[in-house]
Amino acid sequence: MKWTAFSGLLGALADEFATGDEPVARHAATALRRELHSDPRLGPVRLDIEAELMLALTGLDATPAASSLLAAVPTLHWYYTGLEDGRYPEEIARRTGSVELLGPDGMVYAEDCRIGIHAQCADVEFPSHTLKAEEVFIVLAGSGSWSSAGGPRYTRLPGERVHHVPGEPHACRTGSAPMIAAWAWSGDIGWDGFYCPAAMRPADRPPCVPDW
Repeated sequence: MKWTAFSGLLGALADEFATGDEPVARHAATALRRELHSDPRLGPVRLDIEAELMLALTGLDATPAASSLLAAVPTLHWYYTGLEDGRYPEEIARRTGSVELLGPDGMVYAEDCRIGIHAQCADVEFPSHTLKAEEVFIVLAGSGSWSSAGGPRYTRLPGERVHHVPGEPHACRTGSAPMIAAWAWSGDIGWDGFYCPAAMRPADRPPCVPDW
């Protein structure tokens, strides 16, 4: 019974991902439904920014899955995004929270995908980065201003999606309110395929990768 809220979250996210036609979204929906009754191998971890982030989940424009996430928050294994391994600058990492629900490092082990929650505090510029994986975001609550491949910014509201093909640089900025989104990777999901120029010293940057 202790994991009822967790299972409910997986089911709600499966329904959200299933509405998309991107291969990564369809794969995520299938993987989440496959693991609905799996026991998490990682216990709860809370963050000191949680209260600010959770305010977004009670917004009138939040998706139905946001209610499931709100119920599951106490069961989730949160971490500051990219803080421990230096994937992002510390001042950014401490203003963003993540949960890997399914994946090689997830609460439930999966070797073929990574699926999780991204929570970004207000007034945070999440720096441009690239992945070798295919990626999709679904905004659950709040909103974000995105840019892809150096193009113009565009806003995504609750229920709207952002799709990134492998190798496509992208960034996200929040305004006066936080944003909560679900995300999924498929394909080459290893962290060795991740690159964020802002987190590296210039001398460490590969010469073949542009400084976006």
